[in-house]
Amino acid sequence: MRTKRTLSPKKAAAAILAAYGMLTLPLSAMANEEEASKALQRPPVISLQSEAFAEVEQDTVTIYLAAEFDDAQQANVDKKLREALEAVLAEGRKQEVVKVSSGNYRIYPNSDRKGAITGWRGRAEVQLESTNIPAASELAAKVSKDMPIAGLSFSVSPEERAKHEEALTEDAIKRFQSRAKQIASSMGYADFRLNEVNVGGSGGYYRPPMMRAMAGDAGSFKAMGSESMPLESGTEQVSVSVNGSVYLLGGK
Repeated sequence: MRTKRTLSPKKAAAAILAAYGMLTLPLSAMANEEEASKALQRPPVISLQSEAFAEVEQDTVTIYLAAEFDDAQQANVDKKLREALEAVLAEGRKQEVVKVSSGNYRIYPNSDRKGAITGWRGRAEVQLESTNIPAASELAAKVSKDMPIAGLSFSVSPEERAKHEEALTEDAIKRFQSRAKQIASSMGYADFRLNEVNVGGSGGYYRPPMMRAMAGDAGSFKAMGSESMPLESGTEQVSVSVNGSVYLLGGK
């Protein structure tokens, strides 16, 4: 008489799983082959980038004014700075062509080697900004007796930048399409289809290195004071880039 063999629950489960795996293995292999076949049928993808740029005249000037005072009493330094600041702002309110805004305002102690306070020093700043460069220069000269010129810089206004970027965007897109067509033809394909495209401008507000006095040297530009300075702006590069990927179609 043959003895009936009984498997433990653990071994029985393992046997069932093994049998199930043997049954499903061919199905998994078929699925992998199908995926591989689809991958071979997909058109190749290439990534590329194009750029269009232009040299744009800087149409905006920013003039930095600063006044500094020393005194044994903190209150006296504060009073002198406030008087200079109010005089400049009052003159700025008389016109609407130049944007006038107050900047840093600081009073700090002067100390000897032992750390004892020997006096006080203060600095107040004002910025003049305008696309009317002669008007800004004239205003800076007018208030220079109260707050001398400490530096200046030129830039492209947001409105002018946006106008040029609009035209450059169209040019950059045309260059992207032309390059994609050229690459497709060179690689033996008849055409291309867009996959993903990103369009970006030149980004941050770029200011070239500016002429500006170091702290404590606000008087360096006093010689410019009484008359309007002859100012001449430069140029700045504005660019738009297009990057992305395309499908290559109609392989030969």
